Amino acid sequence: MRLGYTAPAEGIPLGEHPSLAAFAADLGYSDCWSMEVAHSDGFLPIAVSAVGSDRLRYGTAIASVFARGPALLATNAAQLAELAPGRFVLGIGTSSDIIVQRWNGIPFEKPYTRLAETLDFLQAALAGERAGGFKLPAPPAAKVPIILGSMRPRALRLAGAKADGVTINLVPADALHHVLAHVHAGAREAGRDPAGLEVVQRVFVAVADDPAAAERLARRHVIAYAQVEVYRTFFHSIGIGEALEPAIVAFLEGRREEAIELLPLEIVRQLVLTGTWAEIAAGVEAHRAAGVTTPALCFLIGPGEPAARGRLQREAMERLAP
Repeated sequence: MRLGYTAPAEGIPLGEHPSLAAFAADLGYSDCWSMEVAHSDGFLPIAVSAVGSDRLRYGTAIASVFARGPALLATNAAQLAELAPGRFVLGIGTSSDIIVQRWNGIPFEKPYTRLAETLDFLQAALAGERAGGFKLPAPPAAKVPIILGSMRPRALRLAGAKADGVTINLVPADALHHVLAHVHAGAREAGRDPAGLEVVQRVFVAVADDPAAAERLARRHVIAYAQVEVYRTFFHSIGIGEALEPAIVAFLEGRREEAIELLPLEIVRQLVLTGTWAEIAAGVEAHRAAGVTTPALCFLIGPGEPAARGRLQREAMERLAP
């Protein structure tokens, strides 16, 4: 039974991530997964972490196919596969228009085409074949699984048809069937067994000494994602979008504190786990029961002194360890 944590971990300086990886492995964690957002790229945190433990599997969830060209992605993946031979998974996705276009000035055009073409390129290149005139001088000795991160039906079907699995983000446990139905349909259409596909999900957990502070952390996290168009559309597709709309509208109009309060608490608790440790553990198991093969815990830690934030991070990892 796999269980991962997220790097970089809030409250832990990047230089301490090798020792954090060893700590996680000692606790029984099997995986360490990165993310690409404002504070992190997809490869550096797991490269640093991989120095600390040869017992963990490492993965990107996800590396953007817009932020790097396919040859550079292949090179990055080959280097990680060298650091963690047989223990690296490449998760790729399109990211969002905000990160790609607004932050990086790259046109967010034809995302499905970009994802599908990059998948083909990487599968060939990492197998040692020539792709688009590019060939890795030293391809990985072991197969590098490639999983796709998406919430759009067409890309989810592509994951089922051609990739090794899917990675998902901010999906309530009782709505996972909406996502996995597309993945499984794509697999069956391609003559593949859906049971052989990996399903990695980032499971967010709000951690604070005060329950009210944890709830506020969760609310802030949800509205930060919900106002992004791809998530806004997705939440409507799974039936919770209408309830989130008043908060999203308030946020986009600049009424941010009001937006946080307008979020329905029952939906926030589906998207970010809070409560007692037993309640949080039950929430993780609910995702597993709904079809997630690898939950990747991401602990949201509130502001405070670095030592206190690091303490909360390590305590949370201990509390939810296998």
